[in-house]
Amino acid sequence: MGGGGGLIPGPHEARERELLGRLGLDERATAEDVGRTRDQLQAFLATAPKPLRSWARTQASAADEAFALLSDPTAWRGPGAL
Repeated sequence: MGGGGGLIPGPHEARERELLGRLGLDERATAEDVGRTRDQLQAFLATAPKPLRSWARTQASAADEAFALLSDPTAWRGPGAL
């Protein structure tokens, strides 16, 4: 996240880009951008109309997972990681 080389070096950079993309961000995003965007997405998705709530829950889960993995990249490096 920001600063060139990415949060996760090597082949993990593609995974980082994918996770940032879930939040609508690119590699220039800071940790603060990630947290703020996740909070904004959660607030927006919480207001989804009833016919879209299932979809909104799926999107919220994807945003939560991206936030968690970007906040602690070691969480997905080990066996059984997300």
